[in-house]
Amino acid sequence: MILRSEELRDFDPLELMVAQLQPISRRITARDLLAILERSTLTIEDVASHVEPTADTDTRRQLARSEHFELLVLTWMPGQGSGAHDHSDSLSEFKILKGTAREAIFASQSDGYERIEREMQ
Repeated sequence: MILRSEELRDFDPLELMVAQLQPISRRITARDLLAILERSTLTIEDVASHVEPTADTDTRRQLARSEHFELLVLTWMPGQGSGAHDHSDSLSEFKILKGTAREAIFASQSDGYERIEREMQ
């Protein structure tokens, strides 16, 4: 579905994101995924009913899933985090709707692992 920017205002941002992801019948590229996230006008209000902060741990709410993608709302409170984990051969990208997050990426090197951090807003 290709829409002009003025047409995008007529759609619910969450529904539009799902509508852009669902027709994908192949493994999505990082470039395509980032383009969808960057064009999205999604706000915290659009996903408010899926945000569930807890004192003990982060929460994950699945919004949509297919063979080629999974769309989640992740909620972390200040000081919470996820331990190091492997996404296997999958892409993982974020659209931060409120606050900031710090991501550590571990890249395999000949002499061990290199830790790369990025802060996202």
